[in-house]
Order: sequence, then C-alpha cells, then structure tokens
Amino acid sequence: MHLQEPERLKELLAELQKYNSPPGLFHVTRIRFDLRDVPDELEQGWADFVGDAALVELSRDEVRCGLIQQSAYYGNTGKLEDYTGLAAETLLCFPGGTSPVVFHHRDARIDRNQWTLGFYGRWGEPTWGGAIDLKGRGAYAQLDLGDDAIHVLRGRNADLNKLRGFLTSWEESLRYHGISPPEYIYAAIVTDLFRASILAIEAHLKQIDEGFFDLPPGALLPVDVAQTLKNETADGEQDRPTNGSGNPQSVTDEDERWPPDDGWRFRPGEFAFGGGQGKISGKAAKLLQRLAKARRALTLDDLRTDVWGDDDCSDGNIRTHLTKVRDALRGAFRLRKEVDPVPCIARGEGSAAWQLDQSVLSAHTSE
Repeated sequence: MHLQEPERLKELLAELQKYNSPPGLFHVTRIRFDLRDVPDELEQGWADFVGDAALVELSRDEVRCGLIQQSAYYGNTGKLEDYTGLAAETLLCFPGGTSPVVFHHRDARIDRNQWTLGFYGRWGEPTWGGAIDLKGRGAYAQLDLGDDAIHVLRGRNADLNKLRGFLTSWEESLRYHGISPPEYIYAAIVTDLFRASILAIEAHLKQIDEGFFDLPPGALLPVDVAQTLKNETADGEQDRPTNGSGNPQSVTDEDERWPPDDGWRFRPGEFAFGGGQGKISGKAAKLLQRLAKARRALTLDDLRTDVWGDDDCSDGNIRTHLTKVRDALRGAFRLRKEVDPVPCIARGEGSAAWQLDQSVLSAHTSE
C-alpha cells in the first residue's frame, strides 16, 4: 500500500458517508450450481431469490479459475452512478486480494463490481459488520443452504475439481433429504453498499494504525532516501528511532513503555502481549496479528484470504508459517515444547482450523 493512500481513503470515507442514508442500494449475486456458464440465462431466474425486486446493471464477472459469477443491483438505483465512481476509486486504494475477480480492466463499472464482490469474501470476519442474506424472499428460501453457499460464492477456491467435489457432496445430501438441487446458488448483501464500503474502509484504516501494513524495519521508499540521508547528518538524528518509512520519529511515552502491560501490540519486527515480547516478521507477523484479532477458529481458507490475499499460497506454506508463529510465541513466553499456543481445534481436508490460545501466554505472564 502506498503511504499516501490512507489519507485518500479518509477522503473517500467522508464522500461515502454523504450517501449513507435510506433508501439504500443493495447487491445480489449467484453462480450456477453445476458451475456452467450460460450467458443467455443472465436475465432469468432472479425472482426465485429476490421476489419482485427490480434489478439493474446485470453483469457476468469472471472470478478465479474461469468461474462466471452473475450479479445485479437493486433498491435505490439512483445512487448507482455515485456508488460506481466511489467504489472503483476505493478499490484502487486497497491492497491486492481485496476482490476475487481476476482482471483489472481499469473500467469503472468492472472495478465497482470487483469491490462489491469482495464483500462476500469478508463473510465471517470479526471486522466485517455487513449483513449477507443466504435465503432470499422467493422459492429459494425453502432450501436453507446456509453458510455453505459462501464457500462457492466468495470465489477464493482455485481448484475447480475440489469445488465440484464439494457440490457433488452437497447435492447428495440434498437428495437424501428429498430436496432437488437448485439451479443457482444465491446470496445478497443487505447492508447498504455505501455503509458496507464505510465498514470496510474503517476496518482497513484500523489495521493500518495497528501496523498491519508497515514496511519491514529499515526499508526506505525512494522518495525518502534524500531526506533520510539529510537527517542522519544532523546532530543526534542518527540515534533516533525510525518509523515504517525510514524517517526519524520522536520517542514517545508509549515507546518507553514497550512492552505494554496489557493487550496485543505490534511494531515492525516485534510483538508484545501482557508484558511479554518477542521477534517476528513477514507473513508470520501478519498471521499472528490475524490470529490475535480473531474471536473464532480460522480455517486454511480464512488464513489464505486474510493474510496472503489470494490462492497462490499452498496449504503446506500456511502450516509452515503457523509453526513459525508457535516458535516465536514459545520463545517469547518460555513455553515448553509440548505446549501449543496455536492448537489445531478441527481437522480434516477443507475443515482444519486453528485458534490462538491466549490462556497459555497469560499463565506465563502472570507468574
């Protein structure tokens, strides 16, 4: 993330807040149950989910591995033009992995769709306060497919065979209960899209403030090099700490109190909790931050999406970084090897999940 973008995000936040009032603008999406793309059917079948709601801007968006996801907007569609420009610009200020859509065409409407489809990938995040409807107001509500629909619609799975296997298992389960599989899998964002964007920006700015996107220690942006060299020649400047972009910063009371007495704190290359501290960097640092913030167990897909931002990271690589986090915590809190600070609380392909056990850390820091 470029250093100037947080300020631009704050400006966009103010613009979005102007439109955050009823009646709202909403979004609905679907993908064929059998994963086929049938372009001629784009305008058919929506009433099964949204009833008599009038839809506009129907689109076909390619998500990962060639899947086509169909979408539409409804509600106060007079706000759609304003939302298009703001959503497209907001997308450009976010890091990669925000959206499941493959190509960045730099077309405002396509970028807007990328931003909107990214909300479905936030389902289940503690920082996400938006609401997603998985039942609808039409005949589809009788199926009550629940959260499983998000696994398909979030567009994060790059393995089509694995996805088809999931749908086959799902179909068998439905037929066992005497239910015919649906033609489409639907979901809708029933939080006003301006409000949803505000929630996403606020959560992202909070992560920036907490150092989630800090540059590594000692990293310099080219525009900072000349100023840094100038500062280093000034009396006393070479002994002062630097911030994430390499520029000197004053020592504050908070710096002098490191490590803090309570809660989690992160700064480049270090972490602290309850008076203890340790060293950690790179993806392992982001992984620990995500685990520390979570209020539930996180699956491989959660970690891949939230930490790596795409599907390029293998399951084995994620497990390796989980080991690095464990090693860092054991070293910082002098834990015995048999004590697991990040236990696996669910096992199995596609269902493995981990959760940070703060109790073992707290037990050490209270000694």
